[in-house]
Amino acid sequence: MKMGRKKERIRMPAAKGRSGGGGELPSGNPLHGYERCVLCKKETDIPAGLDISQRRFYMEGAGQLCKSCYGKLYL
Repeated sequence: MKMGRKKERIRMPAAKGRSGGGGELPSGNPLHGYERCVLCKKETDIPAGLDISQRRFYMEGAGQLCKSCYGKLYL
């Protein structure tokens, strides 16, 4: 049985002039929607909704890293 934390989703209100129910953002960063580095907790420039296959500095099994922490681990 696989145990893990399930990310909660927060429904964001729809922007004016758009139809639909609005987007979803992970509850860790509901205000601006950017990922934080899993090591130093610095906010990155990676949008939270971006698929992991398109992210820079992403470490599978750990999460999103900033450029500095990624460089320290891999270079």
